[in-house]
Amino acid sequence: MSCVSFWSGPDGGRAWLERLRAAAEDPRPVSTFRSPDISDAKIARIRQLATSSDAKIRESAALSRQASGDLLNDLSHDADMGVRCCVARNERTPLAVLRRLAHDRNAGVRAWVAANPGARELLNDLQHDTNETVRLVAAWATRW
Repeated sequence: MSCVSFWSGPDGGRAWLERLRAAAEDPRPVSTFRSPDISDAKIARIRQLATSSDAKIRESAALSRQASGDLLNDLSHDADMGVRCCVARNERTPLAVLRRLAHDRNAGVRAWVAANPGARELLNDLQHDTNETVRLVAAWATRW
C-alpha cells in the first residue's frame, strides 16, 4: 500500500493515525492489526491508474487486490502484454476473465493464468498448451 493511501481520503488520514496510535498501545502482535475498510477514494485512484498512458502504472492497477472484476476485465483487453500478465496474476480476477486469458496470444499471459490459484479448473486444458513453459507451469500448479 502506498503512503498516498494512508494520508488521503475524506478525513485526511485521521482514521489511520487513530488506528496506528491504538496499535502502538495494543499488546497483541502487529500481525493482528487490521486495515480500515477500502475507501471510495482508493477505488477511484485504482480506476484512474488503469487509464494511464504508462503501461507500468496500468500494471499496478491490474495487480491491486481492490481492483473490481469489471476493471480487471477491461484491463484484460489491454494491448500491453505486461498489463494482461498482471491481470492473469491477480488472485481476484474473475474466472471468466481467466478463461479468456487462457487463450491469450502471449504464452506469458497463459503461464500466469496457470499459476493463478483461481484457475484450477483451467489447468487440464493449459497442460496441453502449445507452449512448453505454459504446460510446465500448469503441471506444477496441479500439484499444489
